[in-house]
Amino acid sequence: MASEAVGSGSIPLGTTILESAARCYCPHLRFHRKIAQIVGKFDFLVGMKPLDASDWPRLVRPGSRVFIGGGASVPFALVSSMLEKAAGFKDVELVHIHGLGDTPWIDPQYEQVLRTNSFYLTPALRDAVERGQADYTPCAMSELASLFKSGPLPLDVALIQVSPPDPAGFCSLGLSVDIVKSAAQCARVVIAQINPKMPRTCGDTLISTRKIHWFIER
Repeated sequence: MASEAVGSGSIPLGTTILESAARCYCPHLRFHRKIAQIVGKFDFLVGMKPLDASDWPRLVRPGSRVFIGGGASVPFALVSSMLEKAAGFKDVELVHIHGLGDTPWIDPQYEQVLRTNSFYLTPALRDAVERGQADYTPCAMSELASLFKSGPLPLDVALIQVSPPDPAGFCSLGLSVDIVKSAAQCARVVIAQINPKMPRTCGDTLISTRKIHWFIER
């Protein structure tokens, strides 16, 4: 079959542009294709930065509203790290639904810098409400997304817990999707606790690492 020279190889006449590109006769094309493959493998890291405790003061600014993931996915490692720097916070509101486990952020020592607004009431939160450190806002779960998106509760920061990313760069919200996905979509800054033991679950549970700004792995 007749052919015409291209680069250092030859392409048969009648070959389409796509077929020609796929053959990658030109050494330069082969080189760039290899680079693209290498970059693609690590593309999911774009956007995510490892969180250091010293980052909290510039992420949680005065007057910020911070969402804390609930249910079985409270990001306790993130909460603990944040509370270490809470003395430097000012007028910060924490919002959340019911979570399994302790609620260390309602300890009286944080009364002057953190105020909790919970959509579900627990015995511990009831005590905080009674002493004036927390608020209880009854609200149906189905209405919370609209409060975050276009209502009176816009979010500045969302603290969430996720599974490790897959090869395509998607983490799973795992055991507690509920309102967490909407919070992550609406927040100005998303900080994730990547938990190697968090199971990947089916359905609309994925979040791209491009939507996660900061992370810790624990």
